[in-house]
Amino acid sequence: HGICPYYTSRLLIHDVQIILCPYNYLIDPRVRNSMQMSINNAIIIIDE
Repeated sequence: HGICPYYTSRLLIHDVQIILCPYNYLIDPRVRNSMQMSINNAIIIIDE
């Protein structure tokens, strides 16, 4: 279909209320910043 799920999710990350991702996306500030993901006022649930 010519649509990349990775880049589509990056475009939509600001319009969602729930984000599911590997925990290292949240722990590493460099990754979090590259995804433009803010965890201010967020409830974070980590399940191994």
